[in-house]
Amino acid sequence: MVLRQSYFVDRVRKNAMVKVGDIMLRVKGSIDSGADLLDTLKLIFKNRITKLPVYEKDRLVGVIRDTDIFITVSDILTQE
Repeated sequence: MVLRQSYFVDRVRKNAMVKVGDIMLRVKGSIDSGADLLDTLKLIFKNRITKLPVYEKDRLVGVIRDTDIFITVSDILTQE
């Protein structure tokens, strides 16, 4: 166990100077919070992404995931 912990600490120290921009998820596009579900789904599918930043004007207000959309679609389709 001590060996694993030591290895982990060494790796953290080695990579401590890595910049966030070098490892961040690159997102293709964004969407307005007023966009409809179908437009959002099309954008996610077209860009082959799983997460999409959501903006209100110039302010980031959240992130929509493909899973959120598919769950919502499933709920819509199973309503009676």
